[in-house]
Amino acid sequence: MRRVEQDHRDAIDRWQALAQRSYVPIPGVTFVDSSPRPTLPPSTPSPSPEPSVRACAAADLVGALGGTNGAGGTSMQAVVVANRGESPCGLKGRPAIRILVGTNLAPASYGDPDPAAGHLVVLAPSTGAPDASRAVPGQAWTWVTWGRGCTVVWAGASTLILDLPGGRGALTIALPASAAPATPAPSAECPKDAPYLSWVGAWEFQPRVMPSPDPVATPLITAVANAPGIAVAGEMFEFQVTLTNPTAADVHFAECPNFTMWITAGIDGEALTERHQLNCAHVPDLPAHVSRTFEMHIRVPSDWSVARTGAFGWGLERYAGAAIKLPLIIARRA
Repeated sequence: MRRVEQDHRDAIDRWQALAQRSYVPIPGVTFVDSSPRPTLPPSTPSPSPEPSVRACAAADLVGALGGTNGAGGTSMQAVVVANRGESPCGLKGRPAIRILVGTNLAPASYGDPDPAAGHLVVLAPSTGAPDASRAVPGQAWTWVTWGRGCTVVWAGASTLILDLPGGRGALTIALPASAAPATPAPSAECPKDAPYLSWVGAWEFQPRVMPSPDPVATPLITAVANAPGIAVAGEMFEFQVTLTNPTAADVHFAECPNFTMWITAGIDGEALTERHQLNCAHVPDLPAHVSRTFEMHIRVPSDWSVARTGAFGWGLERYAGAAIKLPLIIARRA
């Protein structure tokens, strides 16, 4: 048993000697044991004003059926809309739906149009016929929805009508018999939890191609650590972190960002995490293609046991590229 214990200590000594030989401290900005600055929730940006464009009238538009979807007793039929006029126009809100069988309204409970729902969708002029097989910029679409009931909404349907919000007219789409959405016929005895008349409505208009979101304005910063491979229980673990700006644009910290550092005593061992504010008040700028080193330290708890599978990490908050994780041996003084 003594031989095993001695071999274990010798192995730790060899690991410690190797780690210490590979570590040479480098000077950096002094570590300050500071509290992290308060992390405020991001402010809600003011909504961009909607573009000034004339409202689309039914005479400007042409529609076509797209794909189908549905779940939980609700069926959905996509409708694609294009602007055949000579100037841009806008669609906003939720249309009302009518389904005709010949000249008669199919029995259903129909919703009213809502001109306030959603956002303005600008339709480009002369984009061609609606193409349900591909997303065409400058065209719009919506879902026509209907629920189950004791009547079959689409049986014999010949015409689909979208009554545009704001009284801008009725967009008519002819339905060949083969194009009418299939609706399962109800059983001879209608389910007690189903209404007699199916509810029919629509979603608000959406653009066929969503505009690209604004890119996140967080600059790219990378981080590397210069650290010994061993930490001693009850003592300070000291290391340095070098931040680099690999881009061609300077980075300016309006406020010094927070960072998190942590150590663990093995895969199933204890963990310690600290959070501080970076000491960058005197060096708030990180010029293009420049690196800057910061000194760090964290005290290893005195009751931690020896562990060969420990690790430590460091990360600069809001900068995904500035994150570090390295293996670490936890040792104890004899």
